[in-house]
Amino acid sequence: MTTPSPLGFVTKDNEFSNVAINNNLSTRTLTLQTLNVTNVNVSNTLTTTNTQTVSNVHNLTVSNTLEVDGQLIFTSPSNQIVFENLKTKASITLECQPSSVLPLTYMVPDVGVNSSFVMADGNQTINGVKTFMSTPVFPAGFSPSLATITLTSPMNQITLNNGAGNIILTGPNTGTNWTYTIPDTGTNSHFVMTDSDQTITGSMTFTAGQNISSIRLTGNSLTFGATANAITIMAAPSGDRTYFLPDVGFSPTQFVLLTQTDAISIPATSNQLILGGTTTTTLNAPAPVSSQTYTIPDVKTNSSFMMLDGAQTAPGVKTFSNGILLPTTGGTATNFQYYEVNTGTVGFTCGAFSGTQTVNYYLVRVGRSVTLVVAPLTSVVGNGSSDKFIVGTITPSSNRFQLTNTIIVGASVLPGNFATGTGVISVGFVQVSNGGGNAIQISVGVNIKDTPDNFLGNASFAGSGSTNVGFFGLSVSWYAPN
Repeated sequence: MTTPSPLGFVTKDNEFSNVAINNNLSTRTLTLQTLNVTNVNVSNTLTTTNTQTVSNVHNLTVSNTLEVDGQLIFTSPSNQIVFENLKTKASITLECQPSSVLPLTYMVPDVGVNSSFVMADGNQTINGVKTFMSTPVFPAGFSPSLATITLTSPMNQITLNNGAGNIILTGPNTGTNWTYTIPDTGTNSHFVMTDSDQTITGSMTFTAGQNISSIRLTGNSLTFGATANAITIMAAPSGDRTYFLPDVGFSPTQFVLLTQTDAISIPATSNQLILGGTTTTTLNAPAPVSSQTYTIPDVKTNSSFMMLDGAQTAPGVKTFSNGILLPTTGGTATNFQYYEVNTGTVGFTCGAFSGTQTVNYYLVRVGRSVTLVVAPLTSVVGNGSSDKFIVGTITPSSNRFQLTNTIIVGASVLPGNFATGTGVISVGFVQVSNGGGNAIQISVGVNIKDTPDNFLGNASFAGSGSTNVGFFGLSVSWYAPN
């Protein structure tokens, strides 16, 4: 080694074999085998060629480049590398304080591109996929900004710790890739969970069938479809109600939706309406040869259907437009023996008095037995002429009172002044006959001598201004043909 010059140690090619420096060494390029210094100041490049050559360096200052062929070992108490800006004196200190007595190796991987360390503080953008082999723990209030987080098996979990307990979000291994999207709801919101009670606000649209054990709608409405073409089911009961949808035994089927004017249409394959749960009542309507309408009238009170079997009491008046066949003691069905009344007025005419005289009549049918009752005609004054008969016709609204044969019975009459006349009540007769259609003709005559040879009007009514012509009340019965 040469003797130091005023400018320091100068050697051929600035190469040294063994150098011991107590204070400062300033040079542009220094290549060493062994360096044992207290303070080293290298202006440009410091190059070492042996792992063990740079040792016992208390302060090493390199202005430009430090090249180490092997390991650079820093020992306690500092274990620091300081990067200092010579102009501003601003510095960054890297410090390592291993707690283990064993040697540890911290690797800086080759990321294939310029990169930066991820620091514990400050904001940074992390590129590339980061794989965590154990569970990362984030403090309270942590708000990460991550494009993608990938959790690998076997855990596939995110653990949220609130200090009192953990909430673990688990993603099972599906065998393929899926994307689950959290939509922007436009406001603060919560996840819908499978347990506990929750209130869901806003419209939820399901594109596939949902298996729901029970559902409670606080708004009393359920809406299907888009806003412009929606169907809403509403219910507003005054108390708790349970409505059952029975098992109809076949699929597919559909609800029957009604308005106040709608009709219910049941498919022709069944033509049945089934009521009940465990035990049922089935209303069956066989397909008619043509469409029919069966009307349930408004009876103004609670009521029941009349059935073919079982004993029932039928209150109210039932009007039948046709005969009803009921069994007889012999077992043969015959027409029901019904009761019917027809009332009105009938006008009588006769040559022995003037004009038409009107009185009331009553027709009563019980079964097929018909009785005609005509009110008395006793206050008519004769006009001086004579006539054998007082004649009138009644026309009921139905032919159920009609008779087939002519009926003649006795009657009490006021004959007026006739040939042997006394002007007193006399024996007469009334004749009832079929007048055609619904009409029933009534003829009243006089029998003066009350003998068979004088019967049927051999005498006449002959009234005058001082005598009355007429008859007393008439009653005739007959058997209706149908």
